[in-house]
Order: sequence, then structure tokens, then C-alpha cells
Amino acid sequence: MNPRLVSVSQILKVDDWLFTKGLEGLGADELDTRLEGRANSIRWIIGHLTGARYLMAQLTGSDEVFRHAGHFERGADHGDVATLPEAAEIVADWQQISAILHERVANLDDAALDRESDQKFPAGDNSILGGLSFLCLHESYHLGQLGLIRVALGHPATVS
Repeated sequence: MNPRLVSVSQILKVDDWLFTKGLEGLGADELDTRLEGRANSIRWIIGHLTGARYLMAQLTGSDEVFRHAGHFERGADHGDVATLPEAAEIVADWQQISAILHERVANLDDAALDRESDQKFPAGDNSILGGLSFLCLHESYHLGQLGLIRVALGHPATVS
């Protein structure tokens, strides 16, 4: 593995664990709870995170596309939860793209990391490495939301 990606790889692995752990023990009805009636629901969060994983994989050269991306884009209306894919389907998509992403990250060279991305990222570094780094931060932000909602619903913290 390129030494410049060791930290990114470690964060992705920890985020895999937090994603799985964050869903433990939650009932189907809890996945759609929106705190204060307007915060992101857990089902929306895991769909949004899965879409971001697909984006990371695309940054590394994958042509995989998240078939449910439109439901979970930034600012997307939660709408009728009956129109959203089931959580189990989202989790399966997460697992599939995560395996691809881990493999691709393990094989990126310096030229690939330094290439300019077509995506623009808030941190200002629009290289592939900058995009991957920003999206790792993005994952951690939303995994923190998931953990907070868990506790608000009466479940143990994701990490204790």
C-alpha cells in the first residue's frame, strides 16, 4: 500500500466497524425516526454514507454506481420513507462497495493520488488524495450522527 494512504485505509476500516456497530440492536421503526421531526434518520444516513463510499470508489477509478443515489444526496428530501430502499439492501450495497474501495485504495500509486478530481471538495484540495481524505471526514461526521441518534433512542453508545 502507498504509505500516503495508510491513514485513509485505517479510517475506512474503523468507519466500517462504526457503521456495523451503529446499527446493532436497532428496530426497523427506529431506522426512520427523525429527532425533532427533522433531523436525518438512520436509514437516510446509512444510504447517504453508502453513496459517499461509491463516490470514493469512483475517485479511485471504479465505474460502480449507487443505484439509490438520488434518495440520499445532500439536501435530498426524506419524503415518504416507503419509497426508500430497505436498510438491509443499503447495508449490502455498503459491504459490496466497501470491498471494492479497500482493494482499490490498496493499489493506488502517487500519480493516481495527485491527479486532479472532477469533484470539488470544501477543503480546497481537489486531488484524488484530497477527495478521499475529505470523504473520510464526511463519513466520520455522519457516523457521529448515527451514534447520537442511537443514544437518543435509548440504545447504548456505538463506542463505550
